[in-house]
Amino acid sequence: MPTRRLTVLDVWILCWLDGEARRSKGLLAASAQKLFEGLARQEQQQICANLAWLETNGLIVIGRVAGKRPAYLSLTAAGAQCVHPVPRRWDM
Repeated sequence: MPTRRLTVLDVWILCWLDGEARRSKGLLAASAQKLFEGLARQEQQQICANLAWLETNGLIVIGRVAGKRPAYLSLTAAGAQCVHPVPRRWDM
């Protein structure tokens, strides 16, 4: 488990990865480029730092290509345990 509490951004990343895994029925890993679309440079740097922390703690797996740029992201079983389902209107 993580050594520090998960930040809002950490939880957002984990929930986003969980949503992508559900959409693809677990067959495909999420594209890292899709995560970074439309974000400013400073936001991308913050997300990279959070991704590195999540990978270090075993919550995600980052697949890399030449140049050490992330190509795909995948949620681990430990990361899936940190994702809390958001109740939808029809679940209440």
